[in-house]
Amino acid sequence: MMKVIRLIAMLCAAVMTASSLTVSAETHSAGVNAAAKSVPVMPKIVDGVEIFWKSGEVPANYEIPSEFEGKRVAAVAANGFSGCQTLVTLTIPESVAFLYDGCFQNCPKLKTINFSSGLSQIHDMAFKDCTSLTALNLPDSLKNIGRNAFENCKSLKSVRFPADMSTIEFDAFKGCSSLTDVTFPKGTSFVYSGVLSDCTALKTVTFLDRTTLIYNDSNTICNKSDESGNCVYTGTIRGYVGSTAEKYAQKNGYRFEPLDPENVVTTTTGLTTTTTTQTTTTVTTTSRAETEPVPDWWWGDTTAPDPSVTTAKPVTTTTTVTTAPVTTTKPVTTTTSPFDAENKLVLDGIVYQKQGSAITVCGYKEGEVPKNVVIPEDVAGFPVRTVGENAFAKMKGVESVTLPVNVTAIEKKAFYWCSDLKTLTILNPDVKLNGDFTLICNDDLGMYTGVLRAYYPSETAGFCSGHEMKFEALKEVRGDITLDGIVSIEDAQNTLKAYTESIAGKPSTLIALQKRTADVDGSMTISVEDAQLILKYYTERSVAGKNTTWEELLAR
Repeated sequence: MMKVIRLIAMLCAAVMTASSLTVSAETHSAGVNAAAKSVPVMPKIVDGVEIFWKSGEVPANYEIPSEFEGKRVAAVAANGFSGCQTLVTLTIPESVAFLYDGCFQNCPKLKTINFSSGLSQIHDMAFKDCTSLTALNLPDSLKNIGRNAFENCKSLKSVRFPADMSTIEFDAFKGCSSLTDVTFPKGTSFVYSGVLSDCTALKTVTFLDRTTLIYNDSNTICNKSDESGNCVYTGTIRGYVGSTAEKYAQKNGYRFEPLDPENVVTTTTGLTTTTTTQTTTTVTTTSRAETEPVPDWWWGDTTAPDPSVTTAKPVTTTTTVTTAPVTTTKPVTTTTSPFDAENKLVLDGIVYQKQGSAITVCGYKEGEVPKNVVIPEDVAGFPVRTVGENAFAKMKGVESVTLPVNVTAIEKKAFYWCSDLKTLTILNPDVKLNGDFTLICNDDLGMYTGVLRAYYPSETAGFCSGHEMKFEALKEVRGDITLDGIVSIEDAQNTLKAYTESIAGKPSTLIALQKRTADVDGSMTISVEDAQLILKYYTERSVAGKNTTWEELLAR
């Protein structure tokens, strides 16, 4: 959980029409519980404020200010405008990245929302029960829509989703009884259970991405219930032959209509803009005429297949059909680098420095580092690759540090004389430890009395053996591609990403251990099915509270 320093900001009377509005500012801490929410952990709001309405009536036409007292308005606070009875038109500026839980829930007169680029997350129930809302033109910057975000928006007739949408969570558009046609564009990663449940007017749902993970039950898309109360969809699912959309339709007995891969044009109407997309590439797979050996990443696994076995390798041909260029208009946006003049950025007391396209951990701020440090996989979109020389040297008060699988090198004296350090966890088994025993120690004699935790076999295990340090082996967890010890939505997302990169011919960024944990069905390849199984496993155990095992899931 990353702590977010929230400056709860009120609006200046000059921008209000209601004279009874009061202006105040408070500072307090709040957090995002990653275990309780299935969306990714939110990044820290740097020099930003969250806004909510304190008193008086909200104007019918209201534009959120982009700044308050010299700080950018970065988010709308949870329940900040909940129950507003006067709001009709809402304008959200580019500064706002997050709309937190229930922020505009139950605003019955809200009819129009003018979104801006910059919005990243719409959280749970943000616009639930906004019964007058008629159309949504969601910005291309949006990545996640939370649970029940637009539930019971009964007047909603059209939705334009952005490309590269990561996740649309459980029951996001449940009960939107005026929706008739919905198109999920190419780039949509996850569509969860209940997203389009109880949408009684729904006739057509189109998936333009072949690999979108669709939660595989009838409740995900339905427009009525049968005599037994089970969800039924009487409309049409549209998608490509061999896609996850076709598999979803087949599993649930829904009507499926294949798209023409050579000329797909979709138009969203009823919104403030119109977007046209054309797909011009066809892929044909012929007979499995070649064989290849079992991949070398199956080392050290007693459950792995016999390495002498070979698997069929499909021969694929690709034909590209050239069409007239499609002209689209996108808003011009500007971004400000979070790094200072030395390419440094401080998060939770840790100093990160951008070097080329990667991040090095280069230091810390005394007194600002938490007791338990978890270094993120990336900072501001750049992967963390190195822990620099003397990065944590002579650090006090820190009892544990966890380094992600992205880290490939730890330089000399990185953890020298960290007097309170008891546990160092290194998730990459191939990390290079560039130093002698002083690389990690917690007393003035250069000794380390704590524990080093890592996978076995690994470079870390060998380092411990050579310097007589305590070593604790981490357990491999099937489906845990992030190697953090648990199976999560992020694991399913990363597995899907690895699959799409492989079919695009891109070199894999996964290490051998990650490939092995991602291949949950034991097919010796990473596939869409693996990602779907990981998502199913996570949902049944973490959301439904079942004690489902991998063996039970694979036997179905």
